[in-house]
Amino acid sequence: MEEASNNLRNPHPKEKANFLSAATFFYTVPTFIHGHRNEFDESDLYETLTEYKSNILGDKLEGLWDKEVVKAHQRKGCLL
Repeated sequence: MEEASNNLRNPHPKEKANFLSAATFFYTVPTFIHGHRNEFDESDLYETLTEYKSNILGDKLEGLWDKEVVKAHQRKGCLL
């Protein structure tokens, strides 16, 4: 259900922002102007940035956790 509503969202403005715009957060100005003129509603939400999607972060966390487990088993006196 949420996946279907995600497809209708606008792309995140940071994805197309150039270096200077991203460094100064200038890409947020249209959002602030819209918020000043109108109230926000659900249709104003942007698509999640690719690097912040849960499947990518979950895989990264799982890999790091597996490395920690291996390091814990290699230590002397491990309780695991």
